[in-house]
Amino acid sequence: MARNKGIDSAINPSWRKALVHLVFARGWETSTPFSEQAIIARNMTDVETPILAALEPDMGAYMNEADLNERRWQEVFWGENYDRLLRVKAKWDAEEFFMCKPCVGNENWDAESICRK
Repeated sequence: MARNKGIDSAINPSWRKALVHLVFARGWETSTPFSEQAIIARNMTDVETPILAALEPDMGAYMNEADLNERRWQEVFWGENYDRLLRVKAKWDAEEFFMCKPCVGNENWDAESICRK
């Protein structure tokens, strides 16, 4: 994917050429056991999203509307911008004070985003 000349933005460049913004969600009743909630969430991560990704391998996702368990989150949320964003974060947040799951630089943290690796 060629970098968009003159556009300085963190969003995945795939958003600039998208024809459709598709959002799908899964939910459960408040009485649904945690074990069943985990099955529903894992199905979305491991089955449903990969089906969509197979249709359009270069698709992206907006982090606030996406599956926080996305395995390819660096590529899906930021695309070719990720390496540049990682350098910016290292420069301006060298102590990793600002952190979330899954944010730029989060690969330095454990799965629960509690402890540094």
